[in-house]
Amino acid sequence: MKSRIFGTRGTARSSAVARRGAVALLAVGALTLSACGGDDSSSSGGSSGGGDEITLKIGMGTDAESLDPPNFLISADLSRIDLIFDRLVKLSPDGEIQPGLATSWEPVDDVTWTFTLREGVTFHDGTEFNAEAAKAVLERSQTQDQGEAFLGVIDTIEAPDATTLTLKLSRPYASILNNLAVPVAAMYSPASIEKYGDTVGQNPVGTGPFKFVEWQMNAKLVLEANDDYWGDAPTVDRVELIPIPETSTRLSALRSGEVDVIENPNPDEVDSLEAEGITAVIEPKARPIFLGINTKVVTDPQVRKAIAMAIDKEAIVEAVLEGLGTPATDSLVTPAFRGDLDPVGIDHDVAGAKALLAGKSPADLTFRVVVPTERYLRDTAAVEVIQSQLAEVGITLNMDIRDSGAWYQALLDRDTELYWLGWGLNSYDPGDLFTRLFKSGAVNNMSQLESPTVDGLIAQLEGAPIGSDQRFDLYGQLETAIVEDEVAVVPIYHSVNLFAARKGVTGFHTTPGELLDLSKVKVG
Repeated sequence: MKSRIFGTRGTARSSAVARRGAVALLAVGALTLSACGGDDSSSSGGSSGGGDEITLKIGMGTDAESLDPPNFLISADLSRIDLIFDRLVKLSPDGEIQPGLATSWEPVDDVTWTFTLREGVTFHDGTEFNAEAAKAVLERSQTQDQGEAFLGVIDTIEAPDATTLTLKLSRPYASILNNLAVPVAAMYSPASIEKYGDTVGQNPVGTGPFKFVEWQMNAKLVLEANDDYWGDAPTVDRVELIPIPETSTRLSALRSGEVDVIENPNPDEVDSLEAEGITAVIEPKARPIFLGINTKVVTDPQVRKAIAMAIDKEAIVEAVLEGLGTPATDSLVTPAFRGDLDPVGIDHDVAGAKALLAGKSPADLTFRVVVPTERYLRDTAAVEVIQSQLAEVGITLNMDIRDSGAWYQALLDRDTELYWLGWGLNSYDPGDLFTRLFKSGAVNNMSQLESPTVDGLIAQLEGAPIGSDQRFDLYGQLETAIVEDEVAVVPIYHSVNLFAARKGVTGFHTTPGELLDLSKVKVG
């Protein structure tokens, strides 16, 4: 099977980022392994149950960790947060800023933005959404662990009346609207913070299309439709998100009808699902997957370069992912966000890697890599291939496999030598990736990179308009500095969202930011 990215929205469309203008993700063709329409009344294991209540059950690879938007811990939290909460603005699949809880917005000057808020919206606990509520939320969120990275640039917040919100930034910041569109910037009930305190992450109260019902950790998260939702009404009454870590167990649950949809079936089984009436949903994802290198531990730049040269990315995509992805042979940033920049990366060169390592002690070429279980598509299998490829040039790679929570904590604690990571661009802005992963001292700078060159380029990004030549050029310079000069990470592949839906389930989609689009889902 060749590398491919498919959409399932019915019509084929191709898109690429223009040198100027809105960002668009590549979506080529459509893959439906089973016809989704027609008479599905004969399907077994449906979740509509007795009566008229319709429940959608989704088997996920991992559970959430926190549903407090500015304190999310892993990206799996964000897909749940998105169903419960709204933001002031939101992003379309092609990167356009669209109205959310704000109906309009305009810049007053280089550092001031005014938003007009939607009227008649209430939080799930009955609290009114208005400018004072939005002010309270943003003031709290910008002081929290994850919120600070997206909202820390906001200096002052004013609410002159119930429907007007004014944000003054500490400096010009081109991607502020993108940052306000991510789940981290979601609007939650100020009353819920007072009521739940430190447990607000287990008791989410938003304005979104679904309301929180219960969360049995590592068992299921239950949501119900918000009958008072200001937007389009949900098409199902309940949603259950069920963590099922083992891929084979998830697929068995789908086949038996225990769940309606699953995340990440085995790529090598996708084609064989057709005969079973199962639909594969394969859609673009804005997440590069890479092998990170802790530069404070692997201090020799020659060794870091040899690691990069030893890895055959195309072989990994073909052998492990069955072509469901794109080898990151020429970029760190997801290609659709790079415009027409020149290729960046270190070519596969086994002989060259061996030459760089000649004379080095085996003790200096033994490393531990921290890998999550079932966090991304076939994590351990991909790293096992890398392990074999590095062995060919004399590098020993020992795998430290952990559940997703322990794995991410190890990364935050810098308890790594090498690490496996994918970084999602919920804001559709590559500047987020560079700022959060490679700026000196950043919380998520897992590679512990300290580069004045990189820091200087990141500083220039802040004032470079989204979609401008200046911004694209800075992306290219940053990629070169990080991937080629410092070798702080080795990009491996650009991934896709992969789900499978049983017969009778239609309209299930995902976004490039890895959120679940349930706006048109139907369960038969």
